[in-house]
Amino acid sequence: MQVELLKFPAEDGLIMSGLLYRSGRANKTAIVSIFGMTGDFFSSARNEELCNAANRNGIDVFLAGNRGMGAITPFKDKKGRKFYIGTVMEKFEECLFDIGGALRLLRGLGYTKFFLVGHSTGCQKALYYQYKRKDLKIKGIVFIAPMDDHNIAKQKDIGQKFAKAVAFARKMVNQGKGDMITPTWISHYSAKRFLSYADEKKPEARLFNYDSDLKEFGSLRCPTLTIIGSREEHLTKPVRTHIRILQSAANGKFTSVVINGANHGFRGREKELGRAIIGWCRKFA
Repeated sequence: MQVELLKFPAEDGLIMSGLLYRSGRANKTAIVSIFGMTGDFFSSARNEELCNAANRNGIDVFLAGNRGMGAITPFKDKKGRKFYIGTVMEKFEECLFDIGGALRLLRGLGYTKFFLVGHSTGCQKALYYQYKRKDLKIKGIVFIAPMDDHNIAKQKDIGQKFAKAVAFARKMVNQGKGDMITPTWISHYSAKRFLSYADEKKPEARLFNYDSDLKEFGSLRCPTLTIIGSREEHLTKPVRTHIRILQSAANGKFTSVVINGANHGFRGREKELGRAIIGWCRKFA
């Protein structure tokens, strides 16, 4: 396996980094991995096993960076200007620029077919990209632990004070304090970032809201694979209910896998996860 650290511009000029794992075989197919909140592209054992499984099957993997890396992370643009973003400060809709930039890089390297593989909030980003761009080069999307961030906040993290929290964050935005971090009883993110998944009017809050019609998910025409662990700690409904709701909303070819004993991060089940992803991707590559 050959590994290369690559830098690439997002579509708005912000400079990203990523790791390209080449299997060493002649190949036109690449998986683009998209991490979730406060994650990164280099430290996950999930990605290590994904790359190992892909290597055995002659598929290349790009572990793509995005502006949601870490809590607060410095980035530079092509002019050398510095921006402090990370999950705390990112604007969710700008994930289009990051994923679009990664795909543009890979197309320049000769790849012609792609799979998006999102984990956690990376699922929302992958779904939002394909909903907006309808990229015919995307041959399938894998959603790993696609949880309902809106209802997690509403039912678990905040509970009865949820409406008060949303109103408080909106007031912060109206007062020009939208980039300031909310009180800790609300979140550890800026007011704008919190509202992005808490306010049902926002795209991010709708994408995997299992109490909605899942319009964006239903718009997909490419095949999808949903993988959830049986010990997922962020469930707002039973595992099989989550899957049944997604299957009912799906219009493309829908496949699901429940990995026994796996939690949100799939700790200890990384090899099984990697095999499931690559086995499915091979059917459509």
